[in-house]
Order: sequence, then C-alpha cells, then structure tokens
Amino acid sequence: MPPTGETVIVTALRSGNVRRAVELMLDIYQDEVFGYCARLCGLREALQVYQHVLAAALDALPSLQERTTIRAWLFRLAREAILHHQRATPATYPGASAQTYAPIAGPEDAPGIQLRDDAIERWQSLLDPASIEILQLCLWQGLHPGEVALVIGRTELEVRRKASAGLALLDLEISRQRGGSPS
Repeated sequence: MPPTGETVIVTALRSGNVRRAVELMLDIYQDEVFGYCARLCGLREALQVYQHVLAAALDALPSLQERTTIRAWLFRLAREAILHHQRATPATYPGASAQTYAPIAGPEDAPGIQLRDDAIERWQSLLDPASIEILQLCLWQGLHPGEVALVIGRTELEVRRKASAGLALLDLEISRQRGGSPS
C-alpha cells in the first residue's frame, strides 16, 4: 500500500526536512484549505487569510503534535485565521442572501433548484452558527467528525449530534416545502 500524504509529510518532518514537508503539505492541501477560506470570507479576502494560514503553519509545523492529522490541523489554523479576519473586518458570509448569489444556471433549472435553494436558505436561518460550521466542514470539506472536533475544539460526540440534528432539520425543511413528510 503506498504511503498517504500524511505519512509522507510526517516522515519528512521526523527526518528534519521541514522544507520538503511544507512542499508536500502545499501540494496536498492547498486547494482544500484555500477553498474553505474563500467560502467563509469571500474570494477577495481569501488570499490574504490563506497567507496568514501559511505563515501560522510554517511557524508551528516543526512542533506539530502527532495526535492530530495535518489536514485537521490546517483547517484549525484556517478557522482561526478566518475568525481573526472577520473580527478585524466585519463582513457578511457570501451565502444565498448576497446580491451576487446566482442559484440557477438558466430558466430551465429554476423550479427544482429554487425550491432547494429556498429550503437551504430557510434551513440555515434555523441553525445556530456552530451547526452551520460543523456541516460546512463535514459536507463541503469532507472532514471526518473526529477531525471536525479537533478543528473547532469540541468533542466528536457533539459534532456528530449537531451534524445529525442539522441534517434532520434540512430533511424536514425540504419535505415541508414539497408539501410532504420527511424521508
């Protein structure tokens, strides 16, 4: 079985080759972490926030704890950089309520997609910010609940419960808009 990205990065770190570890880390995780930053603070600010993530990662990489995955650790650094950026420059999340949001590609897509977009917008308004963040990390970023727990500083059980409750609420909201019962 070929070594995973995590294994190769850790091996480079253990051998003292920090430069190689950084190169591998960027090759493997750059797009995911930048995409996360862009979704949460907008494309315009994402580059600046991402540069803060890289700087923090470079500073802390030699002392990385083995109890976490590098991927979860990078998302935690990204979360901290995003929160710092949002405190410094208050802005709104670039979601469905933004003026530039275009939920449909053309008129032929409007009925089904608009129903779904309305349900998702209403659903997000019913969720607390912690649940939204957990679902974004699980669904959009593909992190395992254990990794999400490390990123946001909660227990895995809390993450699983909030994700489950949030998805059940989405199912209820979509079925409500369709006029049926939840699946």
